[in-house]
Amino acid sequence: HFFLTADVSLTGAADGDTLAAVVASAADLDFTQPVSQVANWPLDSHARWRVDGMVAAQVQNTPVPAATLVPGEGPVLALDVVIPSNGALPDALQNIELVNQETATATDFDAVELWADAGTPGFDPAGDTLLGTMTPIAGRWRIQGLDLVIPPGGLRLFASLRVSLTPDNGATVRLALPRDGVEVTSANDGPRDVAVASPVVLMLSTAALISDLEWDRSESVEEQFVDLRMIVRNNGDEAINDITPSVLVFEGSGAFYPPGPHGPASVNLAPSQVDTFTWTLQADTLGEVLIAGNCSGTGSVSNNTRSSVMGQSSIHQVYLPANEMGLYPIGTMPSSINRGQQGVVPLTLTLFNPAGVDAADQELRRLIISLDDGDGNPIVPADLLDQVMVSEGLDVYLTKTGLETSGSTIMLDLDRNVTITGHEPVTLALRLDILSNTIEERFRVSIVDSTWLEAYDAISGQRVSVVLQNGAFPVQSSTGILVGEAIGLDVTRVSAAPLMAGQGQTDVTLLSVELVSEGSGPQSSDVEIGAFGVSLVDTNGLALSEPQRFLEVIRVLGPLQVHAEHAVTSALDSVVTFLLSPPVTVPVGSQPVTLTLVGNVPADADLGALRLQLRSTSEFDARDGNSGTPVQVDYNPDSIAGAPVTIQGLATELRFAGQGTLPPIVPLGTRDVTAFTATVRHPGIAGTAAIISASLHVNLRDGARQPLAPADYIDRLNVWQGDLLLGEGIPSSQDLGEMEIPLSGFSLAAGQSLDLTITVDLEADAPVGLMELLVTSDVLDAVDANQGTPVAVVGESPGDLPLSSGLTLLQTAPDLITVGFTDRMPAVLMADDDEFTVAIWRLRNPSDPSYADAGITTITLHARDDEGRSLAMGDAVAEILAYDGPDTWAVGTLAAGDSTAVLTGAQPLMLTPGQLVTLELRLRLRPGTMAANLQVGLDADDFTVMVGGGGVLSLQVLPEAGSVFPFWTETGHFTGLGLAESYSNFPNPFAAGHEQTNFVFALPRDGQVSLRLLTPRGETVVQVLDNEPYPAGLHQNVVWDGRNGRGATVRNGVYIAEIRVRFSDGAEERHLRKVAVVR
Repeated sequence: HFFLTADVSLTGAADGDTLAAVVASAADLDFTQPVSQVANWPLDSHARWRVDGMVAAQVQNTPVPAATLVPGEGPVLALDVVIPSNGALPDALQNIELVNQETATATDFDAVELWADAGTPGFDPAGDTLLGTMTPIAGRWRIQGLDLVIPPGGLRLFASLRVSLTPDNGATVRLALPRDGVEVTSANDGPRDVAVASPVVLMLSTAALISDLEWDRSESVEEQFVDLRMIVRNNGDEAINDITPSVLVFEGSGAFYPPGPHGPASVNLAPSQVDTFTWTLQADTLGEVLIAGNCSGTGSVSNNTRSSVMGQSSIHQVYLPANEMGLYPIGTMPSSINRGQQGVVPLTLTLFNPAGVDAADQELRRLIISLDDGDGNPIVPADLLDQVMVSEGLDVYLTKTGLETSGSTIMLDLDRNVTITGHEPVTLALRLDILSNTIEERFRVSIVDSTWLEAYDAISGQRVSVVLQNGAFPVQSSTGILVGEAIGLDVTRVSAAPLMAGQGQTDVTLLSVELVSEGSGPQSSDVEIGAFGVSLVDTNGLALSEPQRFLEVIRVLGPLQVHAEHAVTSALDSVVTFLLSPPVTVPVGSQPVTLTLVGNVPADADLGALRLQLRSTSEFDARDGNSGTPVQVDYNPDSIAGAPVTIQGLATELRFAGQGTLPPIVPLGTRDVTAFTATVRHPGIAGTAAIISASLHVNLRDGARQPLAPADYIDRLNVWQGDLLLGEGIPSSQDLGEMEIPLSGFSLAAGQSLDLTITVDLEADAPVGLMELLVTSDVLDAVDANQGTPVAVVGESPGDLPLSSGLTLLQTAPDLITVGFTDRMPAVLMADDDEFTVAIWRLRNPSDPSYADAGITTITLHARDDEGRSLAMGDAVAEILAYDGPDTWAVGTLAAGDSTAVLTGAQPLMLTPGQLVTLELRLRLRPGTMAANLQVGLDADDFTVMVGGGGVLSLQVLPEAGSVFPFWTETGHFTGLGLAESYSNFPNPFAAGHEQTNFVFALPRDGQVSLRLLTPRGETVVQVLDNEPYPAGLHQNVVWDGRNGRGATVRNGVYIAEIRVRFSDGAEERHLRKVAVVR
């Protein structure tokens, strides 16, 4: 078990404070070794302790000087106290009471007076402020109506006495603050526990000889020497001779070694004369020590013995010597710090006196720190810092501005010593102001060793060693990164569609925003968001008069936790200000941080619409995460509101009607067979929630209406809304008699209807026989779209449910068709208006005559160039035609940019078993095409095949024997109408002696053509044409077989093909091209 305890601060806690401890997350626990942490975060005991009133330990009580008072003497200090402040809160003293815990009564005093310290050392009636004479009431002295401000360090008060002329001889005085004797404005009254009494008893005496005992110091440590003095005064009318002190009487828990002789041995005193006896004592044992004694002598005239009353010294406290001071350093360096930021605390130093209350106080007088960049490289203090402050809360011990301009150390000689008592530790904070123009990028603060803290015994002045309580020297902070300041926050609405919510629904999204911080550079401070305001409005932007009728609570959700929650209880909650705890941090330059506001709708909420909108940017509290400086907030758009949220009534019923449409005979393996058509209707009135469904259920039966295993018969069930697929279901081997089809997008608003089609894909190897599909009242898993509560599915009319598809007979289907191909692509293409043949297909159904027919419904064609790169067929081809004999089976008209051509026949191209059907493919080219060449082809999966009376059957499409898919035509080359543009040959290169190359040329007019082959040196190889007449048009039937004029095959190499044309109008053209021969 782990117990967490705490001591309430005597100075920091304020009346009414509530104290609690919460462990927020696993990140707040550190273990020496990695451990798995499992908890319900945050860990909160829910114990709440309330600070209530002042206690005696808070009142500083300084011993007054011990004295014997004579008639008429005063003002004499009788009580010295400091009334504490109410933590850090302002307060004022109103009333105060005093009592005497000894024997003197009100008749022994002429006055008890109250004074406020004016700042002079000790009690000074000439300088301190007299607050008034206290009124004696029933054994107490009281003063009221002071209204005196209590400063943060407390209010020091003095109570003094004026002795009456006839006091009771030997009467004693010990003034005290009784319980509840202090009344203040904040109600931090007290002391609540015990009275605060002066530790010193004052004596009243009417004797002629007066003696007072006083110490030269009020405290010492063991073995230290102190002086005790007895001050003797002749208050009579005759001289008193041979005055000697009595034996000293030691009282208390402390002790001194036996005293030596006093000096002088005796004194003689004339009237009003004063003298002193002195003892030098050595402290022996810790504790409080009181010494009592008196003196006596002989009257010079009366010869009577004159004795002073037995008096007491003030308390002298003997302490243990302070030998060491404990140090708990805690690194508090922020991970990032703004240049120019003030009050950065890299370290806190908790100092304590390990010997406790029995030891002397300790004083810290000097502290040394050093600066480096985190890698050990020194930083000159004046290059980084503008100021260093050492403080505890509001108590400042040093403010240093003239920082060292060399080295890396900073000498912090405190303006006031830090006192560390044994009662409670002192926690010092190092507060650094960073230069706004520093060029340093990071820094760390170090205390190298224990000598860098100079501490002393506050009584003896001896140096005290500093002992580190955790870790080892050097004490170092973490490294802080210096960044630019945050300058802005962009708040962007996350777009959302209008939302429907149900009565009683929780966590309804009201608004989502994305937060992006802007910095002054690539490395800038984060932005922290502490608060923002929202309004609840109707769809016209007017404030809701009764927001509690629509929402009962609103929460602000960050990425990881809830940052705020507000209960909506009245009309005032149409405007809400959220105070975020913890604040939301938005790192600069990171992904946006999303805040989402959600609400809970009352179970009896009014139906209607509302919106939640952000209030103005002036109410959006965004600050620099390091300095706390407010940053500019911008909304995008300028006014941000969530999507309308419409609160709706509960949906309870869905109507269903349909018709079975399964054909009486279906071949096995057939796909997309329509089994049902149905209409579902939401009968709810306006304002009712929509109905959604995540799945549809179908039962499978045989001819005897016995359940069948769906996986044996069905490959897939599909649910369609027109051409939109709502769901598809694949049966599991675990299903028996029923299939579930997951649905996507099934939603019906109140009063809306939806037409559905359910199709089935049959298994190719299903058993032959009768089959029926059936839907019942559990056909749909229908629920309220807002709440998710079940909705009953009922028939639109009696008898609509259950619904049967009708019985169907499953029969064997053909399993393949074959395709043959003959290429008819011309070598050269001209984009005129003529259609031309590019391919012949041979389609055959090779199945047994007892099998079903097969039909081709669509054929898809593709285009590419001679390098195999895909072409957009529509850029080259305007129209594709398929002929079944003399009849046109399908025509495909293409638009420019169409990637493929799909031929869909007006009727399927039916193939009975054993039948061969020949299709001729023709093209009509697109005029002005920019394509250089064209190939047309298809693959096996470009055929869509159907069987039987409907549905699509996945048949295997195979090439006929001796061929392979894909089928591609040869390349057709596009040419212009001019000779220069059209002059070409193909193939090029070609294998002379094994094949021939065709020369292509287009003549714009009739002409005589000569064509010869030359060597690169201009020598004639062969004359192919010699002034042959050719009409205008495209010619591509002139060939060269690669032989020379002697009939010998030429050698490999490059040859020049020269064409000369003399046109009918007398014009001539000559063109050359290279022809490559390879063998």
